Amino acid sequence: MKEIPELWKLIALFEMEPVYIYGEEMEIPWFYRTINFKLKRENETLDITISPAEGIVDIWLLVGDRDILKINLENVESMKIEKLNGKEILHILFSNDDVIEKFFIETKPQIFLYCGKANT
Repeated sequence: MKEIPELWKLIALFEMEPVYIYGEEMEIPWFYRTINFKLKRENETLDITISPAEGIVDIWLLVGDRDILKINLENVESMKIEKLNGKEILHILFSNDDVIEKFFIETKPQIFLYCGKANT
């Protein structure tokens, strides 16, 4: 990924410390690790795994114990956090030649996902 929020900003967005999937090798910068966050809002759970160096983001949305949505995003070019009108959003961007142009994950006040197709 060319651009990614600092780790402390992701921690604030998801309201928790990440789980390091392959352990906590402290000498390796977090950009080269795979991290996981689980955000809960009422009976919904957003489970997101981020591998910045590989440009991969895996997203699971659960309601109760039931999987509602599983998405594997590859070729992620950048991510940024936006705060608008009381909402907190993780904006995932792709290159201009990708099928998906943008993917938004609203984390506050509710969990909401939006995907926009690139104009062809």
